[in-house]
Amino acid sequence: MLTAIYAITQLYTYIMNLMKNIFFSVIAILFLTLVGCETTLNINGLEDNERSIVLNAIANPNTIFTAIIAHSYSYNDLPPIYDDYRNHYENPDTYYETAIITDAQVQCVVDESSSFTMRYDPSSRAYLSDYTPAIGDKIHLQIRSADGKIVTADATLPQKQDLEVIRTQKLYSVNPFNVDGLYDWFALDTVMRIKLRITDIPGCANYYRLNVKSCAEYGGEWNISNIYHSSFPIFYNGNLKKSWGGWPAYFSNVFDDSVFKDNSYTFEVETRMREGGNPYIIIELQALTADFYKYLLSVMKYRITEQDIYTESVHIHSNVQDGWGILGAVGCSKIRINF
Repeated sequence: MLTAIYAITQLYTYIMNLMKNIFFSVIAILFLTLVGCETTLNINGLEDNERSIVLNAIANPNTIFTAIIAHSYSYNDLPPIYDDYRNHYENPDTYYETAIITDAQVQCVVDESSSFTMRYDPSSRAYLSDYTPAIGDKIHLQIRSADGKIVTADATLPQKQDLEVIRTQKLYSVNPFNVDGLYDWFALDTVMRIKLRITDIPGCANYYRLNVKSCAEYGGEWNISNIYHSSFPIFYNGNLKKSWGGWPAYFSNVFDDSVFKDNSYTFEVETRMREGGNPYIIIELQALTADFYKYLLSVMKYRITEQDIYTESVHIHSNVQDGWGILGAVGCSKIRINF
């Protein structure tokens, strides 16, 4: 008798546990089903926010200040673009002409005292001024579109940094064409190894971009490449996990002074001779504003990101208030070296 009761009790407990497990399984499946369903969200005001103003301008000493101003568009409103920006700029289509704003009121105020009105120039599709930036200038830009929208941006031209050439060596090196993602088109088997020194300005955070251009005359035109190589730690960027445009993965020519804060820093770069006559190298060290530095790094990360619906979006840094884009400023030091 006791054995029968014990068996019935065990069976009852088993059935109850089984029912409980089935119940929770059904609830879990229902929850996952609901979560997985496609839902259309009504986000009021998104289109108004997206239809703002895009500003792109870089203040460079000894160069007339210009700005490109356009309408912003959401990603879904863009037409398919298969060519690069240069092709669209040189051969603009109807969409490009529609995106550019030609009737904005643009005012550039320098050091809170001098004011310059910028006017649209159809030949360059940009707004031009009579102002030439100088180191230390504080620029405030205000743009008012025809529909009354206003955006502003500010930048201060940084002091240019000292760049010194310590040594140059011309070496023979077989062109590998493609090693670890580094690809240099129309390059020869001659390399220039250049030892350089940067002197950091103490007492402040400093941001840099180092451009190394190898140039030669080729068929009546210029054969130019900005691809160069260096194994020094200032050029390492852990976010750039893929190669792009001939640059290898994890390499960035944009960096800060965290490695050599308030000191001098000596390093080496290598660039290949170009095919053509009269080969030479232009080395340009740009001191960047913090906003321009962040903007460039975000663009570098964006351009190696897969553009699909499953990819986490990359935020492009902007210092334009109530709009999009960048007002940057640079201070430049240039050196020419003949091959």
